[in-house]
Amino acid sequence: EFIAEVGILFDPPGDAATSEANLTTLFRETGRRADFFRAMFRAPDWEARFKPLIDFGRKSGKRSFPQNELPEDVVLTHFVFSVLTLQKWWLDQNMKPEPEVMARYANRLVVQPLRALAETPLPKG
Repeated sequence: EFIAEVGILFDPPGDAATSEANLTTLFRETGRRADFFRAMFRAPDWEARFKPLIDFGRKSGKRSFPQNELPEDVVLTHFVFSVLTLQKWWLDQNMKPEPEVMARYANRLVVQPLRALAETPLPKG
Protein backbone atom coordinates (compact mmCIF):
# COMPACT_ATOMS: atom_id res chain seq x y z
CA GLU A 1 0.00 0.00 0.00
CA PHE A 2 2.78 2.43 0.92
CA ILE A 3 4.64 1.70 -2.31
CA ALA A 4 1.49 2.31 -4.32
CA GLU A 5 1.01 5.70 -2.65
CA VAL A 6 4.57 7.02 -2.49
CA GLY A 7 6.45 4.84 -4.96
CA ILE A 8 4.85 6.43 -8.00
CA LEU A 9 6.47 9.70 -6.97
CA PHE A 10 9.84 8.20 -7.86
CA ASP A 11 8.73 8.22 -11.50
CA PRO A 12 9.98 11.53 -12.90
CA PRO A 13 8.07 12.35 -16.09
CA GLY A 14 9.60 13.98 -19.16
CA ASP A 15 9.29 17.66 -18.38
CA ALA A 16 11.01 19.51 -15.54
CA ALA A 17 7.87 21.20 -14.19
CA THR A 18 6.02 17.92 -13.72
CA SER A 19 9.12 16.33 -12.25
CA GLU A 20 9.37 19.13 -9.70
CA ALA A 21 5.67 18.75 -8.87
CA ASN A 22 6.18 15.02 -8.23
CA LEU A 23 9.19 15.75 -6.05
CA THR A 24 7.18 18.33 -4.11
CA THR A 25 4.56 15.68 -3.44
CA LEU A 26 7.29 13.22 -2.43
CA PHE A 27 8.66 15.65 0.17
CA ARG A 28 5.17 16.54 1.41
CA GLU A 29 4.38 12.84 1.85
CA THR A 30 7.72 12.31 3.57
CA GLY A 31 6.82 15.11 5.97
CA ARG A 32 3.35 13.69 6.52
CA ARG A 33 4.94 10.34 7.41
CA ALA A 34 8.00 11.83 9.10
CA ASP A 35 7.93 9.49 12.12
CA PHE A 36 7.73 6.45 9.84
CA PHE A 37 10.62 7.63 7.64
CA ARG A 38 12.78 8.63 10.60
CA ALA A 39 12.31 5.19 12.15
CA MET A 40 13.13 3.52 8.84
CA PHE A 41 16.31 5.55 8.35
CA ARG A 42 17.47 4.87 11.93
CA ALA A 43 17.13 1.11 11.55
CA PRO A 44 20.45 -0.68 11.02
CA ASP A 45 18.87 -2.57 8.14
CA TRP A 46 17.25 0.52 6.61
CA GLU A 47 18.26 -0.44 3.08
CA ALA A 48 16.49 -3.79 3.40
CA ARG A 49 13.42 -2.07 4.83
CA PHE A 50 13.32 0.35 1.90
CA LYS A 51 13.91 -2.45 -0.65
CA PRO A 52 10.41 -2.33 -2.20
CA LEU A 53 10.70 1.45 -2.65
CA ILE A 54 14.28 1.13 -3.93
CA ASP A 55 13.22 -1.52 -6.47
CA PHE A 56 10.29 0.62 -7.58
CA GLY A 57 12.54 3.68 -7.96
CA ARG A 58 15.02 1.71 -10.04
CA LYS A 59 12.26 0.52 -12.39
CA SER A 60 10.91 4.06 -12.67
CA GLY A 61 14.35 5.47 -13.36
CA LYS A 62 14.90 2.87 -16.06
CA ARG A 63 11.84 4.20 -17.88
CA SER A 64 12.63 7.85 -17.21
CA PHE A 65 16.31 8.41 -17.88
CA PRO A 66 17.90 8.19 -21.31
CA GLN A 67 20.37 5.50 -22.20
CA ASN A 68 23.97 6.65 -22.18
CA GLU A 69 27.44 5.15 -22.01
CA LEU A 70 27.32 4.75 -18.22
CA PRO A 71 26.20 1.40 -16.87
CA GLU A 72 22.48 1.50 -16.27
CA ASP A 73 22.89 0.07 -12.77
CA VAL A 74 25.17 2.97 -11.80
CA VAL A 75 22.65 5.55 -13.02
CA LEU A 76 19.68 3.89 -11.33
CA THR A 77 21.51 3.39 -8.04
CA HIS A 78 22.59 7.03 -8.07
CA PHE A 79 19.01 8.19 -8.73
CA VAL A 80 17.36 6.16 -5.98
CA PHE A 81 19.93 6.65 -3.26
CA SER A 82 20.37 10.34 -4.03
CA VAL A 83 16.65 10.95 -3.52
CA LEU A 84 16.59 8.83 -0.35
CA THR A 85 19.61 10.67 1.02
CA LEU A 86 17.96 14.02 0.36
CA GLN A 87 14.83 12.81 2.15
CA LYS A 88 16.89 11.74 5.17
CA TRP A 89 18.84 15.01 5.22
CA TRP A 90 15.60 16.96 5.06
CA LEU A 91 14.13 15.03 8.00
CA ASP A 92 17.36 15.59 9.95
CA GLN A 93 16.92 19.35 9.32
CA ASN A 94 13.41 19.22 10.85
CA MET A 95 11.84 19.45 7.40
CA LYS A 96 13.38 22.80 6.53
CA PRO A 97 13.36 24.19 3.90
CA GLU A 98 9.80 23.77 2.66
CA PRO A 99 8.89 20.77 0.44
CA GLU A 100 8.72 22.98 -2.65
CA VAL A 101 12.29 24.17 -2.10
CA MET A 102 13.55 20.64 -1.49
CA ALA A 103 11.82 19.57 -4.71
CA ARG A 104 13.73 22.25 -6.62
CA TYR A 105 16.97 21.09 -5.00
CA ALA A 106 16.31 17.42 -5.84
CA ASN A 107 15.28 18.26 -9.38
CA ARG A 108 18.40 20.36 -9.92
CA LEU A 109 20.82 17.99 -8.16
CA VAL A 110 19.49 14.62 -9.28
CA VAL A 111 16.85 14.55 -12.01
CA GLN A 112 18.10 17.21 -14.42
CA PRO A 113 21.71 15.96 -14.46
CA LEU A 114 20.60 12.38 -15.09
CA ARG A 115 18.42 13.47 -17.98
CA ALA A 116 21.31 15.48 -19.43
CA LEU A 117 23.61 12.45 -19.55
CA ALA A 118 22.46 11.48 -23.03
CA GLU A 119 23.26 14.97 -24.31
CA THR A 120 26.76 15.14 -22.80
CA PRO A 121 28.68 11.95 -23.42
CA LEU A 122 31.82 11.23 -21.45
CA PRO A 123 35.05 12.20 -23.17
CA LYS A 124 36.98 9.29 -24.65
CA GLY A 125 40.14 8.23 -22.92
